[in-house]
Amino acid sequence: MKRFLSYIVSAIIAVLPIVAQNDDTHISVNTGGRPLKSILTDEQKARVTHLTITGTLTEDDFAYLRSSLLSQLEELNLRDADIDTMPAHAFHCELPFDVINEYKKIILPTSLTHLSDFALSVYKGGAHITFELTGKFPTVGEQVYNVTGTAIVPAPDNKYCIMENNGVYSTDKDTLFKANPGGYLIISEETHIIYKSAFELLTCEGITLPETIDSIGDRAFFDARLPIPTGAGYLPMFECKAITPPKLGINVFNNLTYSYIHVPDESLELYKSTEGWKDLNLIKLSTGQIYHDPFQAIDDVQSQNDISISANNKYVHIHSAHEIKDISLFDLTGKQIGMFNVNDIEADIPKTRLCPPYTIATIRWKNGTTETIKLSL
Repeated sequence: MKRFLSYIVSAIIAVLPIVAQNDDTHISVNTGGRPLKSILTDEQKARVTHLTITGTLTEDDFAYLRSSLLSQLEELNLRDADIDTMPAHAFHCELPFDVINEYKKIILPTSLTHLSDFALSVYKGGAHITFELTGKFPTVGEQVYNVTGTAIVPAPDNKYCIMENNGVYSTDKDTLFKANPGGYLIISEETHIIYKSAFELLTCEGITLPETIDSIGDRAFFDARLPIPTGAGYLPMFECKAITPPKLGINVFNNLTYSYIHVPDESLELYKSTEGWKDLNLIKLSTGQIYHDPFQAIDDVQSQNDISISANNKYVHIHSAHEIKDISLFDLTGKQIGMFNVNDIEADIPKTRLCPPYTIATIRWKNGTTETIKLSL
């Protein structure tokens, strides 16, 4: 009888969630199939900064994490969670600006095999977020990353991926899986394959692809941005040094915010006759950086999108005949000082985000066109 009761107790314990803690800020949870929200006490919910989760997570659990806990967590550890597919919009949220200069880490599951659409699309506010990869690099859906560049780094003990010059590579460097934001990105000379979405939605100062590149995956540079100086100066470089045009996947360069791609002089005509490359604005490598002065154009070119601008004490109001996707703000040195997702035909820009004597605003429409205007205080 005692043995039977012991078995019953063990069976009950096995299905209950386990909560361990050093204090209310460091919590470890085994969900046991229960909703995460119901496991944590109110005090833990208010104080937790380091949360480790094992077991499974539902889409409701991810919704709770991003809406109620992510802004206060310094580390979310899912390394040993039973998750192979990160659901769509798993961490798709916008953090408040009151977390400015906070550093956050989300440790991805070792069992992860796929990142669904928008899974890591965190609008970071003022925080710095790093996703730590503990297993193989997963397959990816569309727009998995955020609009300025999601940072993914291999864990120190990762056996499948390495980090070099802001890029996540296979251990033999044959494949570049993900380019991280920051600086001028020079891809390894040992790399042959650019993975799907590797530069998608990324902002960087320049890109060099080596001669060895022979394949570029779907959406690899989709909506990527090489910021064009708002003042007089040199355009950033986008170089592809491959003598033979690399084979392209689907929508590789769609919405790429940049003017020129430099290719080897002797291969220019070949690129111009190759599907996927021929519609780009190609230029010889020997041309070097291109100098431009946009100010005259800003004053004299008539808007093609029927923009109207008005202002009150607090806002500059922009109205367009076409749906605006987003608006980026730059000071006169070319530094980006703000970005607003709009998805409407009108937008209000707080005057507190503008700088004297005027701010340069780059407007991107849903139809893929862009226009640069001046906004005065």
